[in-house]
Amino acid sequence: MNFQRLKNGLVNFVLFRGRVSLSQYLRFMAAIIMFSIAFIYFTPSGDNGFLMSLFWLPLCWIILPFSITVRRFHDVGLSSKSIIVTTAILIALFLILCGFLYLFAGVASVGGRTTFQAWIFPAFGITILGFIGILFRNTIICLSPGQEGENAYGLPPGKEK
Repeated sequence: MNFQRLKNGLVNFVLFRGRVSLSQYLRFMAAIIMFSIAFIYFTPSGDNGFLMSLFWLPLCWIILPFSITVRRFHDVGLSSKSIIVTTAILIALFLILCGFLYLFAGVASVGGRTTFQAWIFPAFGITILGFIGILFRNTIICLSPGQEGENAYGLPPGKEK
């Protein structure tokens, strides 16, 4: 095994440099899903399991995929700014959705007056459509083929020096 190549891969992973091929991206995401399933299956119940989840889930579903997605965008030829902007929009839309769900759940649990302002339902629908649209856009970009030759982010995956 070439340890220099492994070291370069870890450094690029942490520093968001370089490119990742489609097959590397898919293998990585499959590994995250398998580790998450194993984690959920083997996590102890109670407070310890909750504390472990507080550490594992953000690491597994935000930080690690963000790093490899930035490198996948590099392979397609897009800058990391585009994934940062879309991630910020996704987080904002997710928080808005959580606010709507909190509002709907709060009204439903009280059992009292259930009238909403007229703008709430269209705003909720637009928020859901925006969330789905941005997820769809990022998925299409990540699943598209990378650029053949060298681009602004380096050589194609597997052809590094």
